[in-house]
Amino acid sequence: MASKHVAYEIERLYGTLHDLDALLRARYGGADTSLWTHDALIESWTIHVRNMMHFLRATKPQPDDVLARDFFTGAEWQKLLPRRPRDDAEKHIDRRIDKEIVHLTYARTKATPETKSWQMSAITTKVGAELQIFLNHVPMDRVEPNFHRRTLDALRTSYARVADPGAR
Repeated sequence: MASKHVAYEIERLYGTLHDLDALLRARYGGADTSLWTHDALIESWTIHVRNMMHFLRATKPQPDDVLARDFFTGAEWQKLLPRRPRDDAEKHIDRRIDKEIVHLTYARTKATPETKSWQMSAITTKVGAELQIFLNHVPMDRVEPNFHRRTLDALRTSYARVADPGAR
């Protein structure tokens, strides 16, 4: 049952990025697009990217957190995932999401348009590479029957847009 929620998160991560891309293309094409929708899509993306970062590389997991390693036996997931420490960029993303999205803080008052920009393509590409490792190796009998189709469709339909760092 947990794999349905993992698939949902992956679909929403890439779906919000896809919809934001479409909204920006419409705006650049001269359409009067909604600022509210733009901001809601960014907020949605931050929630789902944070969930996937935690799913893949939890630093302080709670007992009831669904984690990638739960779908594997023993230390199998740790062997598949490239060994690297959680880097400064990931810590920075987490901190920004916490201070700018999840909580109402004074840090928001100091944000400028330049500092409010998210490197969504680069971040999603990095998370997506590790999600691909998960999808390539997760045992079929540990996920719902439609899991691979749903998640691969989400990755496939958005990968071309995400891979273009000039898009954002």
